[in-house]
Amino acid sequence: LNRPFATMGSLVSRKLETNVEHGDRELNSLVRAVHQAADVVIGKIQQADREIAQLEAERSALTESPVSRADFMEYVRADIERRGAPFKTRLKHWKGKWFQNTFARLEQPHSAGISQAFPYLNAEVPHGGAEMTPDAFYWFFGDLIVKRFSAALDVLPWPEESVPVKDRRARIAAIDQQISELKERRDALAA
Repeated sequence: LNRPFATMGSLVSRKLETNVEHGDRELNSLVRAVHQAADVVIGKIQQADREIAQLEAERSALTESPVSRADFMEYVRADIERRGAPFKTRLKHWKGKWFQNTFARLEQPHSAGISQAFPYLNAEVPHGGAEMTPDAFYWFFGDLIVKRFSAALDVLPWPEESVPVKDRRARIAAIDQQISELKERRDALAA
């Protein structure tokens, strides 16, 4: 990134020095001032590039380092909840369309010893023999899955110290903002 500006500065300097050899002192002084100003701008651009590189390295370290076991399990819980959410939504739809909570409707199958017309397994088909949908499975057994999965994870290596996910998110957002500001400043200098 920095080479084009460094090359440009030295080319401008050589060209101007060649043209000025035959000129007067005032022009020579102006050329030196332009050269010094260009050096200052190039220095600021290079400094912005260094700061951006440092921030990107910090961001990479935050995004690529392992999370704690507790934070990992929070991701597991959120994922299982997300996977089970459609079942609850479909169950609400069934309630609005088919749900009939009356004594007569419930007592007749109960007294006859037959199955109730409840869509236990998929929130759509209220009779036996229906296959359980994956979202119903996660909704019904989500807590058990979390518990069993957590126990299974005991055999894996976990970092002794880890930056909490909440803190990572906040720092990454701050880094992204700083990088954006540095790039804007750098681009303005380069224009």
